[in-house]
Amino acid sequence: MEVKELEEIVDNIILQHDYPGFEPRSLNVALPQLVNDAPARLYFAALSSENIYVQLVSLRWFQTRLGAARRSANAIANQLDNKDAWVRFETIRTIEIGKLWDENSILKICALLKDPDERVREQAAKACGYLARDASKLTKPAIQKTIITSLKEASQDSAESVRRKAVKSLRKLGAFSLS
Repeated sequence: MEVKELEEIVDNIILQHDYPGFEPRSLNVALPQLVNDAPARLYFAALSSENIYVQLVSLRWFQTRLGAARRSANAIANQLDNKDAWVRFETIRTIEIGKLWDENSILKICALLKDPDERVREQAAKACGYLARDASKLTKPAIQKTIITSLKEASQDSAESVRRKAVKSLRKLGAFSLS
């Protein structure tokens, strides 16, 4: 199977689910078994598709196949720079679920605490708590400090949901203070 075929399947599934007010990026597509069982190289290639829905399908596929996600960690982390907020959101989730962090992806997620999209900021704040705690043995103290500084800034975010997630992450890290 090739990416073009996957794009056609995903577009057809989205078309079948279309109704007024439907946001196709929110659809967690249930792929046919044959497509779901396709090799990881298909989903690796799908990350580079111009079709955002296919990128999302690929990221969600990797969220359930952590071994394949680890082998594709760099390509997944590259999606943190994607222009689409849904793709950035799902990329953060994929990195968090798969524990795919390295210093570069952690720093990118910290930068996403200032993303224009509130859901992306909220997911980044949540992920920073897990990433910092779990990756503490893998990262330099300067990276840990960057995470905590970024979370402290996010705890002053204009969105209450982002503030709440940032404070929760700071508490997990033992870095929360009222001052």
